[in-house]
Amino acid sequence: MTRSNNKPAGDKPAGARAGGGRSGGGKPVGGRSAGGRAGGGKPGTRAGNRTGGKPAGAGNPSATPQGKALVDELLMVHKAIRDDLAKVRKLAQRVTKGLTASELAADLKTLQTRGPLWQLRVNCLQHCRHVHTHHSFESAMMFPALKAANPTLRPAVNRLEAEHRAISDLLDEVQGAASALAEDASAEARRRVVKALDVFAEHLLKHLAFEEEQIIPTLRRWTRPNYF
Repeated sequence: MTRSNNKPAGDKPAGARAGGGRSGGGKPVGGRSAGGRAGGGKPGTRAGNRTGGKPAGAGNPSATPQGKALVDELLMVHKAIRDDLAKVRKLAQRVTKGLTASELAADLKTLQTRGPLWQLRVNCLQHCRHVHTHHSFESAMMFPALKAANPTLRPAVNRLEAEHRAISDLLDEVQGAASALAEDASAEARRRVVKALDVFAEHLLKHLAFEEEQIIPTLRRWTRPNYF
């Protein structure tokens, strides 16, 4: 088989720098992956989110400075996504179960306040935009470079791309349910937000764990200074 010109560790992967936490590329925003060691060791996963199987490219433990930076950045943005999701889900539960009638009435009076309902709506929308931006970067730049660098990753990357499309649809459902709170703050409307978040969270957390398991070994051996 002819080897690609875009390879980790000693070969040349394709083009521009990793990111995903900001619109249009650049460095992602966030912290370390839950349970993971930035830039080395086994990437973090949540209990029940592991998919099993040996990650493609896991046989070569060699690392490069560029690769460590890429892994650090990926884990940073994934940690931020996990943390934000946990906060939004906790707020949704509070709004659904713990908000008194007087608190709800006060919050509905003006959505310019930072009451619980307003925070839920705004935080949901911000979180959805963050995930959309990160996934758009990965699909447009990082995934094609990974497939060129390590052809054995193609099945895993194809799965990740399909999951991005499915998660995008779930994000739209969360955004729709959260946006509707501006007009309808009934108990049923609030339950719709919680349900949409629960389904979205289940898919997203599994996706993040699988992505870390599969692509980090190849990212860790990256050599080209301009990354993708």
